[in-house]
Amino acid sequence: MLSHGGLPFRLGVTFDRMGMASPENRIERARLAGSFGAARVEAAAERAIEIGARTYGSVKSILDNKLDRRPAPKHPADAAPIRHPNIRGPRYYH
Repeated sequence: MLSHGGLPFRLGVTFDRMGMASPENRIERARLAGSFGAARVEAAAERAIEIGARTYGSVKSILDNKLDRRPAPKHPADAAPIRHPNIRGPRYYH
């Protein structure tokens, strides 16, 4: 099996994308993989990247709360604007 910093290659690459490539972070990654398994840590790291939470603590929290087993909530990008009399809109700021 290919490895990257002592972990399965894919897991190491995912953590590199998170900016966690330092030797200290490799120890933390190995600790997480030993406790939760490489597949779960990989899923948690992918979820952390999706939601913009790129820290060891965030990945550990995702694992502790078993959020790696559920898809991240999707926010509709092209939702219709909210129409309400209390919302000023862009004209107010010009």
